[in-house]
Amino acid sequence: MNKVSIKELPSRLFKLNPMIKKELTMSVRTPKFVGRILAYNTVLTALALLAYYASFGDIDGYYRSIDYQNIILLYMVISFIQLGLILFSVPSFTAGTIAGEREKQTLDILLTTRLKPMQIILGKLFSSISSVLLLYISSLPILGICFAIGGIEWKSLFYLTIVIICCSIFLGSIGIYFSTKMKKSIPATVVSYAMSAMLVAGTFVLVLIYSILKYVAYGNKEPGGSLYLLLINPLMTVIAMMTNQFGSNEYKTILLSGGIHNEFIVDHWFAISLLVQLVIAALLLVRAAHNLNPLHAKVKNKMKKKKKK
Repeated sequence: MNKVSIKELPSRLFKLNPMIKKELTMSVRTPKFVGRILAYNTVLTALALLAYYASFGDIDGYYRSIDYQNIILLYMVISFIQLGLILFSVPSFTAGTIAGEREKQTLDILLTTRLKPMQIILGKLFSSISSVLLLYISSLPILGICFAIGGIEWKSLFYLTIVIICCSIFLGSIGIYFSTKMKKSIPATVVSYAMSAMLVAGTFVLVLIYSILKYVAYGNKEPGGSLYLLLINPLMTVIAMMTNQFGSNEYKTILLSGGIHNEFIVDHWFAISLLVQLVIAALLLVRAAHNLNPLHAKVKNKMKKKKKK
């Protein structure tokens, strides 16, 4: 087996899936994308300067001691902004990928290439979420202020990066799946946004409704096993990550008192939630590739004709 150098790796990857190269070339060269990077980093820079001034501001010419709470707060705010970026951007980037090709009547041409359906799906997915990841990478110098001043460990940046990548894949797989199921990009985008809202807010609402119904029926306020539904909630994943980083056990206390008696799952909630989300993402991508397969479409049409007869 021939060895591949680091310099040759990007070209080998693009040869392996040219869809990624094509989509990246088309997306990152637009003025809209440059403007998006500029606006996003302008907001983060303003927040960083505000936190920096609050931590090192002076009173009557005398500098105060460093307030590390403001640095931690800045890190938390930027982390939630990054999550919000994923929630609002990834569904719109991915939901129109396959449906958009179908609307432009270029999907059939794409399917006649040597690319397999899974290669097309993965190419569309990673080229779409790469735009969000580029925004995140461009904000790393701003996040570097938190680590340069102190109060935040460097491994926190590693965990945050893992969360950003995993949540992007998870939400992106939802958008790709509905993009293969629906013929138009607008309905696919609407449903993808609805599913994202359901994951973040709907899971909390469902747990609350279940606990209320359980209290009415049995007089027991504990949500019990319904709390496991929060494993697919990206917001809960970020909260678990932050509480682990800053040594807070409040969310563990809430989960244990809420009826989850498995301490292993509670202690490793962050890692387990990421694993569950990636498994769901893999299943959705496999199903999306199955929907995109032209042979599957022919069999499906034959079955419909037989039913009509």
